[in-house]
Amino acid sequence: MTPEKEADIREGRFVKEMVFRTVPSANKLEIRQILERVYNLEVEEIRTLNYEGRRRQTFSPAARAKQLMAAARGRDPASLKLTRPVMVQDPDWKKVFVTFKGGEGEGEGEGGSAGSDSAPPAGRGAGSS
Repeated sequence: MTPEKEADIREGRFVKEMVFRTVPSANKLEIRQILERVYNLEVEEIRTLNYEGRRRQTFSPAARAKQLMAAARGRDPASLKLTRPVMVQDPDWKKVFVTFKGGEGEGEGEGGSAGSDSAPPAGRGAGSS
């Protein structure tokens, strides 16, 4: 978070809600304490969503190089037997929606996230922990 955004949030001029990406083990209490103690921000509400990392199938780089070499030599790369595919998974992560307390300023009220380019999910209660 940039110092400018931090100051704008504290003064109630900027956004009322921000979205963060964090480790899955972080809970709402820890997130609130970090934002209030380290950044001196007043937190009104925290909502979280857990995401599993994307899974995909890939071949080893050596197998891909073997395929490219065969193509360069004029052989059919499809005729090569590649090594077994490897399943790879990105790390799991947690999406955190933080609503900040604001003073009297613009963007106040229900759904008033002035200047925010990311909106909360449609079903507010669904998936929150």
